[in-house]
Amino acid sequence: MAPTARRGVVYSSPVSEPPLVACKREREGQRVRRATGQQVVTICVLGAAMVAWTAAVWMGCLWYEVDAHLMRGVPRSALNPLLPYDKLLRRVGPLLPLTVPLLRGEGDTGHAMPGVLHTLVIYTAFAALRIALYLAFQPDGAMANLLFTTSTAAGKHAHWLSDHILLGSSMLGMLAAEAAMLAAQLCSCRSSGAVAPSNGSSTAWRRLWAGAALTVVLWALTAIDMHFTARFFHPPQENVRAWAVGVFVFQAPLASWAIWQVSRRVSA
Repeated sequence: MAPTARRGVVYSSPVSEPPLVACKREREGQRVRRATGQQVVTICVLGAAMVAWTAAVWMGCLWYEVDAHLMRGVPRSALNPLLPYDKLLRRVGPLLPLTVPLLRGEGDTGHAMPGVLHTLVIYTAFAALRIALYLAFQPDGAMANLLFTTSTAAGKHAHWLSDHILLGSSMLGMLAAEAAMLAAQLCSCRSSGAVAPSNGSSTAWRRLWAGAALTVVLWALTAIDMHFTARFFHPPQENVRAWAVGVFVFQAPLASWAIWQVSRRVSA
């Protein structure tokens, strides 16, 4: 149709967008929306984990009962219902978060998370940093007190911060990062209509869900155990110092790393 003129203005017939271009534009819009959704989910999971962890420690400090196991002779098992898990943490606690990436596996290129080896290197580095920090805060630098807090006859702890809360903070930082990246990946699969990862492996899909379940269980058990630790076994000042050091040294960097991993991979 020829252009028509009206009062000096030339109108032309609208040109429809080629189907290939329109399809490409729609796919790009879906990708952007999916990427935004993954980033929002990541931040929400990390924020919820931080709020819950802070509440667990600070509520324990507010309800602190002056070393009940030392001052009143109350058995530790009567104060902490998770005492078996607490003993496990003291022995192999730093290794527990490493089981999650080993379980969820490498996945595929669509995952909003790094590979297993990359993750293990990062988590191992933070575990080593925790040991170095604790040794730095020891009054005498004694290796014998690395995992156990000693007390004087008066019930006063000899440490500047709680070793157990510091351990919990480093573990929960790793677990929160895993939970956020797993949630972002599962959200991506759901929003794209996929029932399994893009490689079509039902085994990979089950491993994702198993990794998410293990992360939630370990996170909850560790946070609850740390609440009882703060309430009965360490003075509030030690717990607050360990909480603050853990947030800035472990949890904030690990959260930033998780957000960066999700943003980088979903934007690729």
